[in-house]
Amino acid sequence: MTKNKSDKSTTDSELFRQAVSDARPLKKSNVVTDAPNIKSIRVNRPAVNAESVEYNLSDFAGKNDKISAEESLTYRGDGLQQRAFKKLKNGQFEIDAHLDMHGLTVNAAREVLSQFIVDCLSQEYRCVIIVHGKGSRGEAPKLKPMLNHWLKQIPDVLAFCSTLPRHGGAGAVYVLLKNVFKTKHLE
Repeated sequence: MTKNKSDKSTTDSELFRQAVSDARPLKKSNVVTDAPNIKSIRVNRPAVNAESVEYNLSDFAGKNDKISAEESLTYRGDGLQQRAFKKLKNGQFEIDAHLDMHGLTVNAAREVLSQFIVDCLSQEYRCVIIVHGKGSRGEAPKLKPMLNHWLKQIPDVLAFCSTLPRHGGAGAVYVLLKNVFKTKHLE
């Protein structure tokens, strides 16, 4: 419908009200009030360029890990101050990137994780979130124990721990990476 200048009876605001008259407000429980500003990376398949992956991650010990869906993961590498680890556990680092590994096989997740860490280091990212999930339909989680094992093998990972509920809780981890830029310039 076009509005003529002479037609003063129908204004834009009245047309808008008519168009949205049957709209209903969202429930407050569906609103995220403290959403972080993060670069999200959703990966559906392994990295294409496998030569760029620098980590050779072993699965051996990870297959024997019994980690429940609600169990919290924590790891603090040598040399990391307790104050920095506490800051990580409290979600006080700025989140630079986000990797969601839901639906990936163990082999694909291993490759994607390696490539993600390499990419994050090349971008000089310091803290990232990796979503591993909690398993499905009452089954024990598969990626969670593997991620717990793999991250400990990566020398560029200083620490990791399960996230706060607003970032995924026991289904995700904060990962603190080495400051590669600072390390390169000290050598």
